[in-house]
Amino acid sequence: MLVVGAIYADTIFSGLARLPQAGEEVYAEQTGWAAGGYGISALAFHHLEMNTVLCGEVGDDLYGRALLDLFARENLPAGRIYVAPGGSTNVAVTLNWNGDRGIVSYGRAPLAPWAWYQDALEGVPAGSVLYLAARHPYADRLMDTARRLGHSVALSLSWSPDFLRSWKLRDLLAGADMLFCNVPEALLVTQETRVEAAGERLGQSVPEVVITRGADGADVFHDGVRESAPACPVVLVDSTGAGDVFSSTYVAARSWGWSFAERLRAANWAAGHAIGRIGGGSGSPTKEALLAQVGADPAATGNLRDHHDA
Repeated sequence: MLVVGAIYADTIFSGLARLPQAGEEVYAEQTGWAAGGYGISALAFHHLEMNTVLCGEVGDDLYGRALLDLFARENLPAGRIYVAPGGSTNVAVTLNWNGDRGIVSYGRAPLAPWAWYQDALEGVPAGSVLYLAARHPYADRLMDTARRLGHSVALSLSWSPDFLRSWKLRDLLAGADMLFCNVPEALLVTQETRVEAAGERLGQSVPEVVITRGADGADVFHDGVRESAPACPVVLVDSTGAGDVFSSTYVAARSWGWSFAERLRAANWAAGHAIGRIGGGSGSPTKEALLAQVGADPAATGNLRDHHDA
């Protein structure tokens, strides 16, 4: 599993009654910091015992060193994380209030050369999955290289209206095996007004399209079929990275040979587990916890527990 995308240092405030007005100070009930961006995805895969390599960048600064220390404590291999000399680490501040959130971010363009990413991709075992940020500057070259090497490609969207309307994205969709997006992204890419129509339209380019619907659960479109699963009821602490944990769990369950329904159910539970804690990646479940919880459903016990050692 190779995860390629921007890495952030996230500072999180939870339990705000409201956002501050100009010149005003408000207090949070909880706070913390965690790896953000595609660091969340990598940690989620790692917690699920997937052989994971994270390929991205941090700056040569306090945030960068803290992220590298965190990955070391998690035993997540960091040999493909480029430390940009004199560069700044991407930073985001998340404010959670009344079941919603707002984010203030600083991000910069990657400084590592193409060869850095190419070497990382060529170094993973044959038949791996490339979990790729669609907006990465090298996304098209990474996808072409992955296809040449026989890897699967899971493409992850993020909110950027100009990019979502672009022909570049349409070219990327044609080379992906899986696509992960939320409802606003799916509707904007397709210019449809209904989720079902958007999923069907995206399914003309990508064999497996997964659309997350927040508190309403998620859908997967495949082989002309739509399957849905509800979200799990949870107490929201921090919604940062819920979609990333969902997608990582879905891809892991797919690699274990689980059915589409089982993938959705497992991914929804994992996302719910994550938002009950500060920090998406830090709050993502272990494989043992996932199997214990999702496998507890008598209707699912057979298939899910058969894959315990996968």
